Amino acid sequence: MGILENEEVASTERSRDRSVECQDYGRVQIDPPKPPVL
Repeated sequence: MGILENEEVASTERSRDRSVECQDYGRVQIDPPKPPVL
């Protein structure tokens, strides 16, 4: 039972990371391009 629970937690964290990446990508697309910081 413990193994199944660990797999569920891992898949949940993986999907959460994926949604965060999508949010960051959308935010980058919406923001106007910034000049490179040298």
